[in-house]
Amino acid sequence: MRLGTSICTKADVYLGVVGRMHIMALSVGIFVCSILRRFSLRRILDASFVP
Repeated sequence: MRLGTSICTKADVYLGVVGRMHIMALSVGIFVCSILRRFSLRRILDASFVP
């Protein structure tokens, strides 16, 4: 339990210091990942349908 609380407090301090940048990086990463997944799915579908 002590280890978990120390990790939580470290995470809280980290989010407090780099909160906005971290959130922006997360949202941008999710956005890019979704685009890459769509492109990869399209490529896989095209490759599977095209003989």
